[in-house]
Parts: sequence; C-alpha cells; structure tokens
Amino acid sequence: MLNKSIFESRWEATMKQIKQDLEGLHQAINHELPADECTAASLKQVAQEIHLALETGHSPQADFNQQLETELLAFSEEHPRVAQAIRNLINTLSGMGV
Repeated sequence: MLNKSIFESRWEATMKQIKQDLEGLHQAINHELPADECTAASLKQVAQEIHLALETGHSPQADFNQQLETELLAFSEEHPRVAQAIRNLINTLSGMGV
C-alpha cells in the first residue's frame, strides 16, 4: 500500500509539473509569437495533444518528445523564451520515460 501511495504522489507531482510546463509554453507562445500564427499553431497543436493525453489519463506518446525537440531547434535562437518552455516540457516528459 505504501508503494502505491508513493507512486501516486510522484505521478500527481509529475502531472502537475507537465501542466505547469504546458502553461509556460502557452504563455511563451502568446508573448513571443503573436504575429506568427503558422509557427505558433504547430507548437499549440503539440501542446494540446499532450494536454488531451493527460486529461484522458494516457501517458503522452514518445513522438511528442521528438516533435518538441524539432520545434526547439527551430526556436532556440530567435525565441529563447519559447525554446526554454519547450526544453522544460521535454525534461519533464523525459523524466516520465517518454
């Protein structure tokens, strides 16, 4: 019973962190990319897919991480805040084994 409780606590903490990372990504997108709807749409779609996976109780798929890494490369120089938000999300998902 104790192990299940520890696991549940870690899972809840991880889910909370992912939600915070997703919120940070949304804020970064809205702050740095308001005029670039096409680029922002790609990131928003990945974030929405991750959020939906979490809301339905499913673990995010490994290809989310690959999509985020691709977006990270595209944003790293021109949009450091967006890049940092993506990096945070990648790190959290990696910690889950995704």
